[in-house]
Amino acid sequence: MFKHKKENYKTIIKGLNKDFPNCDVKLAGKYLKIFTTSTDGHRIVTLYLKETCEEFYVINPPDSHPLKIVIKALPDSTEIGEIKADLTSQGFRVEKVAQLTISKTKSPVSIFMVELERNPDSPDIFQLKKCCYLAVQVDNFNRRLGISQCYSCNLFNHS
Repeated sequence: MFKHKKENYKTIIKGLNKDFPNCDVKLAGKYLKIFTTSTDGHRIVTLYLKETCEEFYVINPPDSHPLKIVIKALPDSTEIGEIKADLTSQGFRVEKVAQLTISKTKSPVSIFMVELERNPDSPDIFQLKKCCYLAVQVDNFNRRLGISQCYSCNLFNHS
């Protein structure tokens, strides 16, 4: 969570440290970065800053982001609705299903990206062996950062 540095920032930090001793504050340019050790502490510090009418903005903690995984070994003709219905029937809370494509030709690949709601009651997705009555492989979703560039011809979006 970030807070604008003002003239009275020392009193704000003093109040935070008094009420929340597990909270760390670092200076980053014209902002104060506020770090907490847990999501509950994050919520409490957010409420404290709202009550004191301080300007701040929040980057959501990783616990609130959906879990992104890829399912491999399904035919590329599989409907997205079928995958979503099958995973829902197995006890998963599915937010989104998308089929990955080859960036240059836009043709579909037999890899599906699934976003799941993080829930302690749902089963472990990495133990999934079958989806749509077929044996599948489940992996983490690893997005490549930036544009891929070929080492041979120096053109983009292929290697």
